[in-house]
Amino acid sequence: MTNLSSLTKAFARLFVAVFLFTGPGVSAIAADTQLTNAQWRDDIDQLKAIILETHPAPYEATPEADFHAAFEMLKGDLPDLSTPEKVVRIEGLLGLLNDGHSGLQATFSYQT
Repeated sequence: MTNLSSLTKAFARLFVAVFLFTGPGVSAIAADTQLTNAQWRDDIDQLKAIILETHPAPYEATPEADFHAAFEMLKGDLPDLSTPEKVVRIEGLLGLLNDGHSGLQATFSYQT
């Protein structure tokens, strides 16, 4: 029972960490305040650090090298992506965990 309890606590911490990570970004988007690419890179690095600190098995579904490469690829692609595309790509990073417990809920208005 201790392992299940530890696992549940770890997922709870990750959920809270991802929620806190997305809060300011979502607010900034909703307020039409655009983040710089440097701010996006910092947020992506922070997300990766939170995942590695709190997730019990971050490399279970994705090999470690591929996991880290995906984060670096997104940071390199930032200048060519719109805000919604950046958010979708961040959701994809969380999808690498393939655990059903980690995700991102972003709400914003995007006008073409």
